[in-house]
Amino acid sequence: MGTLLHVPVIHESPDLGVVASLVDRRGAELAGRERWERHKRTVAGFWDAMEGFFRALDPHGMKIFQDSLAADGSLARLILEEGAARGSRNHRIVLDLLDRGAVAVKTEDIGMLKEEYERALKLAGDASPGTGVLAMIAWPPKPDDLLKRRDRHIARIVEENLGREGRGILFIGAFHDVLAELSSEVAVLRVKDRDMMLAYQKTLMGQGPGDVHEELGRYLAEPVFPGLDGLPARQGANLAQEGQP
Repeated sequence: MGTLLHVPVIHESPDLGVVASLVDRRGAELAGRERWERHKRTVAGFWDAMEGFFRALDPHGMKIFQDSLAADGSLARLILEEGAARGSRNHRIVLDLLDRGAVAVKTEDIGMLKEEYERALKLAGDASPGTGVLAMIAWPPKPDDLLKRRDRHIARIVEENLGREGRGILFIGAFHDVLAELSSEVAVLRVKDRDMMLAYQKTLMGQGPGDVHEELGRYLAEPVFPGLDGLPARQGANLAQEGQP
């Protein structure tokens, strides 16, 4: 049985490309500037935790499946280096893993990524983007056929490349639900709990008690340590449920 470390991520500005400034502006308008600035510090803390976790992990021979990566080999490395140069800590972490013996896998379908890019360009050029930007930063996302098609494709790539004994790491936006598309042949270790991350995104927009939002934010930035029997569990299910309507 293959083993997959699942890393649901909240993207920082360098990962958002053409819509980064738009998301920042509308996020501050919708959540309030003070709450939005705390959110950005929380996301920075999340990536601090991820950097610490992966520095302590031996990645030799592991397969890396990266959100939006539609290449492998030298081209994948070039894409990751360009992202790291723009300030993407996600890409910086992946580059470090590759330097220590991991292998990047062509994770995404270029055709579907082009659809996503064209959508982002349309969103960036929309004079009144409100709901479109909200869909990028708030929970829950609207049902999205493109997102589901991407998830199915990524799940297939993961299973084909892990095989029976392989080990891998999936870095994927928290709105994706790739795990729902995987078969029972893949053992999943969750580096962070996706439900709690989605609950955090929801409470960011003022839905649910403020103290729950603060506690969920602390969970996101909480360090994670590799263990002999997998990743440590944290009792956070109740918090995620409190973030629900």
